[in-house]
Amino acid sequence: MERSELIRKGHSIKPTVIVGKSGLTENMDSEIRAQLEDRELIKVKMLRSMGPPSGWKEDIEDLAHRIKATVVEIKGGTILLFKRSSKKKKDSK
Repeated sequence: MERSELIRKGHSIKPTVIVGKSGLTENMDSEIRAQLEDRELIKVKMLRSMGPPSGWKEDIEDLAHRIKATVVEIKGGTILLFKRSSKKKKDSK
C-alpha cells in the first residue's frame, strides 16, 4: 500500500492508543503491537504531558524499528503507524 493511500485512510480513523506522561512503556509497546496485528493501520496520540515532539519523535522511530512497523505520518502529537498483519498474510493463502 502506498504512503499517500495510508495517509488518506488514516484521516478517517481515531487514535486508539493514548500515550501520557509515563511514555512508551513496555505495556504501550505490547498494546501497539497487538493493535497493529489486528488493524494494520493505527493512530497513536501523544499527550502534551509527553513534552515537545523533539523529545518523543526518536522514541517513536525506535519503537517502529523494534516492532518492524512504518511511521507513515507524524502530525502534531498524532502518529500514524502501519504494519502488515501476519494474520492477513495467512488468511490470503
